[in-house]
Amino acid sequence: RLPYPGRGHRFDLRRSISGAALERKAAVVVEHLDPGAQRFDEERRLSLAGYGSLACFPLILDRNAIGTLEIAHIPGEGMIDHCYHHAERVARLVAIALHNSLMVEEVHRLNRLLARENADLKQQVVRGAGGYVAEGPAMRQVMEEARRVAATDAAVLIRGETGTGKEGLARAIHEASPRATGPLVVVNLGAIPEGLIESELFGHEKGAFTGATSRKRGQFERAHGGTLVLDEIGDAPLAVQVRLLRALQDHRIRRVGGDEEIGVDVRVIAATHRPLEEMVANGRFREDLYYRINAFPIQLPPLRARGDDFAPLVRHLVARIAGRLNRRPPAVGTAAIERLRAYPWPGNVRELENFLERALIIGPADELVVEQPLGSALAAGGEAETVVTFDQGVRALLECALTQTHGKIYGPDGAAARLGLKPTTLQGKLRRFAARTPGDRRPLPRA
Repeated sequence: RLPYPGRGHRFDLRRSISGAALERKAAVVVEHLDPGAQRFDEERRLSLAGYGSLACFPLILDRNAIGTLEIAHIPGEGMIDHCYHHAERVARLVAIALHNSLMVEEVHRLNRLLARENADLKQQVVRGAGGYVAEGPAMRQVMEEARRVAATDAAVLIRGETGTGKEGLARAIHEASPRATGPLVVVNLGAIPEGLIESELFGHEKGAFTGATSRKRGQFERAHGGTLVLDEIGDAPLAVQVRLLRALQDHRIRRVGGDEEIGVDVRVIAATHRPLEEMVANGRFREDLYYRINAFPIQLPPLRARGDDFAPLVRHLVARIAGRLNRRPPAVGTAAIERLRAYPWPGNVRELENFLERALIIGPADELVVEQPLGSALAAGGEAETVVTFDQGVRALLECALTQTHGKIYGPDGAAARLGLKPTTLQGKLRRFAARTPGDRRPLPRA
């Protein structure tokens, strides 16, 4: 007979015999259970189930109480006379077994955490190994600014359109800095649900909120001694901006649900494509945080403004993609370069790289063939004399991508990858420009 609720039930220790045993760190015995008594919550339930006495032993190891063992006995036979001393010995053995089990579980948890961090670091090494192409004056100026600021610990704000390589530039700054041997942690604030951003950045304590079953280190702690890249910082909610400002000013953080202040030695590089000055004026971005992160701004030019870089960048990307595909790089002719240059590439380098990868997969092995750059089919669909508004043109481009991918956004064959955008960025643009697949006239979700 087990008159207790199922697994996972929560007890109020303040009214429980377990709570009394844990508080005293000594066994508590009720020799005669009385259903009318109000000593402990368990008493009435056990008495009605036919038990006559109850003992609760705290499970103590190294002076720490890690649980309790409750033993109920039948009526008419005293707990003290028949089984107390045996139960006391059993409680000591259970305490050792439970402690060992918790330690094994903690070792498994730490191993999983180390495996994830190791995988993250390996991915960072792979992604950061490609180098930067900077042969034109605009990009040479950018790289010179990056070289100068890398030697310092100053906060850097990298500005630029989506897909221009802001994260890559942040990696280059880290790798050229005195912190290069420390961790590089990249957080895309635009890809994290608003309610989880604080926990992701600052960590949380066990029980801080529903689902917080264990303590978690935040990205600030993971980046200790290295660099933390806050990508899409313009997407940070105002409540998070307050905590970010304090972390940047005081170099101290506090986990969600915790009281302890933790010192962190972190160099912060922020990146955004948003007009932060307008957001400050509209009250959507804190002015004090803006000045804190904008100590050294770097503006990345869009791909359409990198004329001198275009041809070497294409060849560099083709070589890198071919390496990923385990094949020799194809020849890149002048005709292919000029066809690619004729397209404005609104998704910048990311869009160009995605297009080149597709061209290498479906094209011949010895030469890069550019039949028709992404978007040219859309441009050729209308009359040359027809002029549409910017919003109409963007909407048409988005709907064309959705049609070609049958409405799929995520994945390597989704509309986001085809346009060279992040899925979250594409979803924002679909809402902003009210783009839908043909035949779909359901209302779009609000931003």
